[in-house]
Formats: sequence, structure tokens, C-alpha cells
Amino acid sequence: MSSDTQRYVLDIDMYLYAKSDKKARKKVGKILRKLNRIFPNSHAGASELHLQPFATMTSKKISLTEQ
Repeated sequence: MSSDTQRYVLDIDMYLYAKSDKKARKKVGKILRKLNRIFPNSHAGASELHLQPFATMTSKKISLTEQ
């Protein structure tokens, strides 16, 4: 990296559709692996996962580690 290059942090929100919490966690992992493969120095990671049924304002936090 050259001395004139600056580092930025990117926060991304997106909808993810899955049939269960377990399948949603698997999709998160797949997305992160793809991002890290495309952008090797990005260190992409997920900080939160929420279940939010369509047309609702409420959500339920889902653990990113399988329990």
C-alpha cells in the first residue's frame, strides 16, 4: 500500500432470505468468504444478524455463532 493511500471502513446493511436461523448464518458465512476472496485485505466480517418478518418494524437478534 502506498503512503498516499487511506483506509476506509464500510458498513453494509442488506436483506438476506433463508428458511431458518442456521441457514441464514450459513449464507452470512458464504457472503463473507466471497467478499474476502474478491478483496483479500478487506477483513470482511458480520457484527449482527436480525430476523425481521416482512412488513414489520420489530426484529429479533440472532446469534452469529451456532448454538
